[in-house]
Amino acid sequence: MTEAEWWASADPDVMLAAILGPSRRKLRLFAAACCRRVGSCAVGRRLGLDHAEYYIDALEREADGLLSPAEWDGAVERVLLDRHEITNHTLDLLDADFCTFLTAIDNDPPDAARWTAVNANIVMSGLGGRPEPNAVAGTAEAVLQAGMLRCIFGNPFRPVAVDPDWRTPAVVELARGIYADRAFDRLPILADALDDAGCTHPALIGHLRDPALTHVRGCWAVDLLLGLS
Repeated sequence: MTEAEWWASADPDVMLAAILGPSRRKLRLFAAACCRRVGSCAVGRRLGLDHAEYYIDALEREADGLLSPAEWDGAVERVLLDRHEITNHTLDLLDADFCTFLTAIDNDPPDAARWTAVNANIVMSGLGGRPEPNAVAGTAEAVLQAGMLRCIFGNPFRPVAVDPDWRTPAVVELARGIYADRAFDRLPILADALDDAGCTHPALIGHLRDPALTHVRGCWAVDLLLGLS
């Protein structure tokens, strides 16, 4: 994949394959963002909204090292028990809304990111069956997922290096609050604080100020300012 293709892509599977040595944390947060998309709609009879929020919280906390191994094992056991209660048969007989959460929890981050995106696409796009990842590119949901990947991973062809002088107390406090609260409406305020700190990097400031972008937890610009990877 070229840099131009990265910016134009509406195929999350190809984009995931193009990221070299991706952060397991960021992959987990991408899966969580896909789950949150499904959890924000009518999840269906297989999974209640409160139950969905438990899994999303577990994914995000595990990504940030805030979940103990025992708690993570509990989340895995719980999702497998849910699967057993629904059906003892193959994944093809499970609803995609439940499979969004199952694949996010019961996989290592690379496979979780890939298959959670596919199942979320099936749900949000109203697709039938369980197509392969490369068969769901180009839907409105795939376009949105591609935007989430660009938000989380930025431009892998031109990584941005942060100047320590940009990390003023005001910048760090704003970034920390945005991350904790998912308050992406505050990103332009963060951009103003970076201006005050002397930052003129066009990619960083532009990402924070572009109202057309989709932002999710794990946003590369916020992570950069918080020293997260």
